[in-house]
Amino acid sequence: MSKNIPAAYTLAKTKRGHLLAIFKKLELGFRRQGRNAQLLEFVGFVQKGEVSINMSVASCMRFLEQGEWLNVFEATKKETGATGKLLEGKIRKRLRAWYLRRRAIERLLKFQRDTHYAALNLGGPGATRYGICCVMFDIETDHRYATALAGDSLRSVFDSSGRRVLSNDETLALFAIREDATRLAAVRCKNTIDTSKPA
Repeated sequence: MSKNIPAAYTLAKTKRGHLLAIFKKLELGFRRQGRNAQLLEFVGFVQKGEVSINMSVASCMRFLEQGEWLNVFEATKKETGATGKLLEGKIRKRLRAWYLRRRAIERLLKFQRDTHYAALNLGGPGATRYGICCVMFDIETDHRYATALAGDSLRSVFDSSGRRVLSNDETLALFAIREDATRLAAVRCKNTIDTSKPA
């Protein structure tokens, strides 16, 4: 593990005070409405999320052995051997219309070329439409400097046609360090928290 703290983590950490203030206001509002138990249930549910691979064992082995877990920079470099501007050109060709949008968001969030993306698994291990979950990662040791974004980094910022729907400030408001992911989720989902379990 690198001893250097990623710039993305440092940026996300600067948002911590603002996120805490918003969460405290949200918490107070739920308490006044007599709905504090619902908020606590939601936060507890999100805290149980795991970093995992949900697929059959055969698919998982193929995923690990063939390098499907690599990000677009690593995968393209591995496939083509290209570096520098040639690599950038091949990535641009691969991502097509989404190249400039993705690069803009990665620059905004200070993601480096070794940044990897994952979605928090709230369903837990077991039989799902992906098969049986066969790998669970230790988030405490493997992802010390992980960050959290409330939503897909592209789909949250752009609509399906590629039109930008969030400003830089609105995008950064969805960004946090991993330890604050539950607060971020509650703020993001405040209008959907009800007596039922979150989807």
